[in-house]
Amino acid sequence: MQDVLITQAANRPQWLAQVVERLVHVAPTNPAAKQVLVATHENLVQALPELATALNEAVQ
Repeated sequence: MQDVLITQAANRPQWLAQVVERLVHVAPTNPAAKQVLVATHENLVQALPELATALNEAVQ
Protein backbone atom coordinates (compact mmCIF):
# COMPACT_ATOMS: atom_id res chain seq x y z
CA MET A 1 0.00 0.00 0.00
CA GLN A 2 2.88 2.37 0.68
CA ASP A 3 3.86 2.38 -3.01
CA VAL A 4 0.38 3.47 -4.01
CA LEU A 5 0.33 6.25 -1.43
CA ILE A 6 3.60 7.84 -2.50
CA THR A 7 2.66 8.05 -6.18
CA GLN A 8 1.29 11.31 -7.55
CA ALA A 9 -2.46 11.77 -7.32
CA ALA A 10 -2.91 11.55 -11.09
CA ASN A 11 -1.20 8.16 -11.16
CA ARG A 12 -3.04 6.57 -8.22
CA PRO A 13 -5.62 3.89 -8.97
CA GLN A 14 -9.15 5.28 -9.07
CA TRP A 15 -10.33 2.55 -6.71
CA LEU A 16 -8.00 3.57 -3.86
CA ALA A 17 -10.52 5.87 -2.17
CA GLN A 18 -13.16 3.12 -2.28
CA VAL A 19 -10.81 0.63 -0.65
CA VAL A 20 -9.90 3.09 2.11
CA GLU A 21 -13.57 3.91 2.68
CA ARG A 22 -14.26 0.20 3.08
CA LEU A 23 -11.39 -0.17 5.55
CA VAL A 24 -12.78 2.75 7.55
CA HIS A 25 -16.22 1.12 7.51
CA VAL A 26 -15.04 -2.27 8.79
CA ALA A 27 -12.30 -1.04 11.16
CA PRO A 28 -14.58 -0.91 14.24
CA THR A 29 -15.20 -4.66 14.01
CA ASN A 30 -12.12 -5.87 12.13
CA PRO A 31 -8.77 -5.55 13.96
CA ALA A 32 -6.77 -6.21 10.77
CA ALA A 33 -8.50 -3.35 8.94
CA LYS A 34 -7.88 -1.02 11.86
CA GLN A 35 -4.22 -2.04 11.97
CA VAL A 36 -3.83 -1.14 8.28
CA LEU A 37 -5.37 2.27 8.92
CA VAL A 38 -3.20 2.92 11.97
CA ALA A 39 -0.02 1.91 10.13
CA THR A 40 -0.77 4.06 7.08
CA HIS A 41 -2.76 6.87 8.70
CA GLU A 42 -0.42 9.78 7.98
CA ASN A 43 0.10 8.76 4.36
CA LEU A 44 -3.60 8.15 3.81
CA VAL A 45 -4.52 11.59 5.15
CA GLN A 46 -1.99 13.17 2.80
CA ALA A 47 -3.09 11.10 -0.18
CA LEU A 48 -6.83 11.38 0.46
CA PRO A 49 -7.51 14.59 2.41
CA GLU A 50 -11.23 14.29 1.69
CA LEU A 51 -11.28 11.22 3.96
CA ALA A 52 -9.21 12.79 6.77
CA THR A 53 -12.09 13.11 9.24
CA ALA A 54 -13.22 9.52 8.74
CA LEU A 55 -9.64 8.27 8.97
CA ASN A 56 -9.01 10.18 12.19
CA GLU A 57 -12.15 8.75 13.76
CA ALA A 58 -11.31 5.20 12.63
CA VAL A 59 -7.87 5.13 14.23
CA GLN A 60 -8.98 6.35 17.65
